[in-house]
Amino acid sequence: MGESKLKELFLNFEEYWDEFKNKYSTQIETLSDILHENMFIVGFDALFQEGLNTYARQRYKRAIYYFEKALSEQPRNFSCLYNLALAYQNDKNFEKAIKHYSDAIKIRENDIDAIYNLGLCYLSTHNGELAEKYIGQALEKNPNDVATKMSYTLALIANNQVDDAIEHTIEIVKSNKTYLDFTLDVAKHIESQSFGEKDIEAISSVIRLLNSYIKLKPKSSKAH
Repeated sequence: MGESKLKELFLNFEEYWDEFKNKYSTQIETLSDILHENMFIVGFDALFQEGLNTYARQRYKRAIYYFEKALSEQPRNFSCLYNLALAYQNDKNFEKAIKHYSDAIKIRENDIDAIYNLGLCYLSTHNGELAEKYIGQALEKNPNDVATKMSYTLALIANNQVDDAIEHTIEIVKSNKTYLDFTLDVAKHIESQSFGEKDIEAISSVIRLLNSYIKLKPKSSKAH
C-alpha cells in the first residue's frame, strides 16, 4: 500500500474518531472512569483524592461516588464527610448535604465552614429557624466575615425576623459603603417573601431599606 493511501486512510480514521468522540464523549468518559477506578483506585487515600479531583472538575456526582466509597472505609473521617456534604450541596441535594454536614460537626463541632454551610443548606430548603441558628453560630465565631453577615441577614428574613434583618443590613452598609447594593438585594428578598398578613409590613420594610440606600449612597460628582 502506497504512502499516500496510508495517509488517506489515517485521515479518514482520524475524522471518524473525532466524530465518534464528540457523539459519545459522555459514554467514553464514564467507561474510562469505570475502568480506571476498578483497576487503580483502591483504598481510602486514592478514593478520597479522586473525589477531590473530580470535585475540582465540577463533576459532583462522580465526586459523590468516590467520597461515598472512601467514607465506607473510614466512616468517621471529618474531611471525607465534609467534602461529601459539599459535593451534595453543589449537586443541589440539600437533604443529604445536611445529613453529612451534621455528622461532620459531631466529629469537629467548632468547624466554622461546616457550620456555615449547614446553615446555607437550611436556607436553601427554606428552614429559616435552623438557617438562622447555624449561620448565627458561624457569625459568632467569625464576626468580621462579610459573606457570613450577609447570609445571616437572609436567614433572618427566612425566619420572618424582618426588623432584625433590616437593622443588620444597615449595620453592614454603614461599616462599608462598598456593600451598598446589598441593601437593594435585601429589599428584593423581602419583597419576594410571602408574609401573608404581614404584606404591608413587608412593603414598609422595603421602603425603609430603600430610604436608607438613598441616604447612605454617596453623591455622584457633577460637571461644572
